[in-house]
Amino acid sequence: MKKILFGILGFLVFCITTPVSAESITQFDVDLIINDDATVDVVETIVYDFGTLNRHGMYRTIPVKYKTDKGNNRSIKLSKISVVDGDENDRTFTKSSAGGDVKLQIGDADKYITGQQIYKIKYTVEGAINYFDDHEELYWNVTGDRWEIGLNDINVNVSAPIIDDIHCFTGYYGDDDLCKSVGKIQEGSSGSTIQFAHDNISISEGMTVVIGMPLGVVAKPSVFKQTIWFIGDNWSVAIPFIVLYWMFRRWWKYGKDPEGKGTIIPFYKSPNNLSPAEIGMIVDEKVHSRDISASIINLAVHNRIHIRKTVGEYIFIKTEDNSYLLKEEEEILYNGIFKGAGSEVKVTSLNNKFHVNFSRAVSEVIKNVVEKGYYVKNPKVVKGAYMTGGWFMIAGSFFVPSILGAAAGIALLVSSIPVFMFGLFMPKRTKKGTIMREQILGLKLYLEVAEKDRIDFHNAPERTPEHFEELLPYAMALGVEKKWAKQFENIYSGSPEWYEGAGSFNSVMLTNDLRSFSKSTSSTMKSQPSSASSGSSGFSGGGSGGGFGGGGGGSW
Repeated sequence: MKKILFGILGFLVFCITTPVSAESITQFDVDLIINDDATVDVVETIVYDFGTLNRHGMYRTIPVKYKTDKGNNRSIKLSKISVVDGDENDRTFTKSSAGGDVKLQIGDADKYITGQQIYKIKYTVEGAINYFDDHEELYWNVTGDRWEIGLNDINVNVSAPIIDDIHCFTGYYGDDDLCKSVGKIQEGSSGSTIQFAHDNISISEGMTVVIGMPLGVVAKPSVFKQTIWFIGDNWSVAIPFIVLYWMFRRWWKYGKDPEGKGTIIPFYKSPNNLSPAEIGMIVDEKVHSRDISASIINLAVHNRIHIRKTVGEYIFIKTEDNSYLLKEEEEILYNGIFKGAGSEVKVTSLNNKFHVNFSRAVSEVIKNVVEKGYYVKNPKVVKGAYMTGGWFMIAGSFFVPSILGAAAGIALLVSSIPVFMFGLFMPKRTKKGTIMREQILGLKLYLEVAEKDRIDFHNAPERTPEHFEELLPYAMALGVEKKWAKQFENIYSGSPEWYEGAGSFNSVMLTNDLRSFSKSTSSTMKSQPSSASSGSSGFSGGGSGGGFGGGGGGSW
């Protein structure tokens, strides 16, 4: 047992005391060739010494995806990637994507290597040139700051058609320490060249060069190409088009009304004995305030209430005639007006008190037209769902930029537009509803067409005060009461029994009074009491690590 323990102890002492040759990068040479077409050819010659360690090879990560100052995405494109040794013999490598990097894993998993190795990594970069008002530049992270080991003897050679300004930085990300050696720009028949050098770079440090060129020296990508690149990097800008297409498909499938008869013929009375509010709801998918006012006028026309106009006030007077059977929404309005208030009620007395009855009447109208089979679903609910979705998108557009960039925020904001637009048309009528709407438009046609244009109307009712009053609420709901009144301008000899106005009287004056009545009562009846809650340049503030390229690497 003692022999075993002494053996283990001796082995541990050997491992501790025996020196291990650590790996290092003894030389890092980079050639950058800026071409006329704005591509950049890169050759990285890395002398990697693995010492006595057994390794498969090295890996190199090259960042290709970046964030702009505005938070948008931008990428460079790598092509023509190859890896050779010092004698230009091909080396085995695999290429993969890791986050925003291209990773080159060089070596053979079935083989081990040791000692000094030369890796010459070649690739072409597109999209790395920045264009400004007064110059063009390459802002390039030569080494990157994510190496697992330090780098020694870094040399950079740059050639371009014309170079007129340079910078070289080293250090940790954002540092602006200058490189140890910066050569002079050399001019030749094939263009300009410049050399940079630095002794060593520690782990997490990097080296960055900035090469400035006059405007027009290298080709600038077309607007179309830049747009394609931008969309590819910021896919979110396609969201509005996707949402537009999606909303159109949804409307086509779930919101488009079925075909009706396709013809509008005059109707001389309410189709299917619908109430004025139901007529208004079916024709435009919404219960307006004028529809509720028309319902009250309908109560008056049928002698359930009497309306008296005084200076600055309207008064509702309950009658004793119960012969007219109230519609559901009319019963809500009638009971709400006179509940606990006696037989005479001033409209102003309903201020901040009647809004619950008003809302109940609106909901009753919507419920009735759905139950009668004119709509597939409750139009208010359907519209509300899409309106809510649109507002959520607008709210989200203020938070998304911090995560996905400004382009995503703008895209989400713009995407809300088709949601709102199509949401207004998403309530779908049934076949029965479409035909009923055509009949209602036939009634509207009859109500608004002047007498001289009605010669083709067959069997039209005789023009009498009774007929005028019967259809007056429907004309109000359809917004054509002035045209309807104009046809009966001279048939009245006095005010109707249900309305008591002031001054001289005719049908036009009556409708003018009733329009004023509608606005006054609507605002009063809806009123509620208030509640208690109601791409920077490297020449301006540039530094190490701030350009394209870079990354890091190590052994494996």
